[in-house]
Amino acid sequence: MQYDLTRMGPGQFERLITMILTRILGSPPSGFETDTDNERVARYRQSVVWPSDLGYGSWSGRTFIFAPFLQRILASQTPNDWLKGHITAILRTRQKQWADEGHRTAPRENLVIASNALLTVSEAALATES
Repeated sequence: MQYDLTRMGPGQFERLITMILTRILGSPPSGFETDTDNERVARYRQSVVWPSDLGYGSWSGRTFIFAPFLQRILASQTPNDWLKGHITAILRTRQKQWADEGHRTAPRENLVIASNALLTVSEAALATES
């Protein structure tokens, strides 16, 4: 089943992600807020226990939920490139924050990235999988 998530706005998309996480995990994350890199992020400060049928087990440490929302794409960019750019920015920001907090290595953190970008897989990538 496929839904057209581009008809939503960023706030509606964040509410959808919050409802899905609440349904799966039993409690909502903190509300979404804008981080230092202008990305929207919500958090679970306690351990997260995924339902056993999903097979992810328990995640200790902080869990950050990022929800980059694609409203319109530039003609020179694919949705894949757009999302890759957001993920790169998220990881760079997290790495800088870890350094600013005095960590030599990354602390125990979990990142969940939920986006409405419709991604595609190239034929070449499919060929390497088989």
